[in-house]
Amino acid sequence: MKKVEIKIRFFLILVIGILILYNSPILLLELNKKVTDMGFLPLIKMTYPIVFSGTKADRLAYAIDAEDTATISKIVRKEKDVLEVLDNYFQNTVFVQATMNDKYSSVCKLIELGADPSFLGNGRYSPLWIAINDNNKIYCELFFFKAKMEYKDGMSDAFPNAIEMGNMLAVNYFCERNIHKLDTTGYLLFRAVKYGHYGCAIRLLEAESLYDDSIEFKGDYSRNPPKTLTEYLQNESHLSEEEQLYKLQFISMLEERGLYKKKEED
Repeated sequence: MKKVEIKIRFFLILVIGILILYNSPILLLELNKKVTDMGFLPLIKMTYPIVFSGTKADRLAYAIDAEDTATISKIVRKEKDVLEVLDNYFQNTVFVQATMNDKYSSVCKLIELGADPSFLGNGRYSPLWIAINDNNKIYCELFFFKAKMEYKDGMSDAFPNAIEMGNMLAVNYFCERNIHKLDTTGYLLFRAVKYGHYGCAIRLLEAESLYDDSIEFKGDYSRNPPKTLTEYLQNESHLSEEEQLYKLQFISMLEERGLYKKKEED
């Protein structure tokens, strides 16, 4: 029997097992891991509240999913550290779940109760990262104006995404809190130039973000040779009229600082 056929049969057995074990979330999560280890798509996603089964945040996850703000308040006020509990599978918080699932009422209540959107935990995401990556202006404004963010690693993790999206609200917020100072390679300015967001580049340079033209950064595709920032700046790019003006202003600022040396043609 071919390996593919064996995998399909085993997959079907697992699906049947899920139906049998529906009332056993922990075993369900274990089955999910086996399915993904085999190369199949996961049966349970990180947005499902079931991933918090067996943790102290179990009831809170379901309350968030139902947008039951009264229960959310009751649970969090009784035990504040439940906000930092991570699920057993993806290592994310309930705040991440709420943001990913666009549970606006739950998100607002969590902020009111002191949840920090910049908290990263052990997972890949923070609510702040998700809001910026999705270019969700409602959540971004909510987080920047209503929430109290204290985790610099979480803000630093979200900063490159903010630049890629041209999110000036986020860039200003991070610069005001000196998050750009954590960049020791010049990556932030490179990202602004690469994606043609010269308004962001100007703000970063004004905040004295690191500019190092000696570093060669990867091209857009792996087959392209690495380039310095100056080489990126000299490339013809399709920019809006506004961004073109920002680009000229950015280059002028570099020249004033002795940072821009146009490559001489052979």
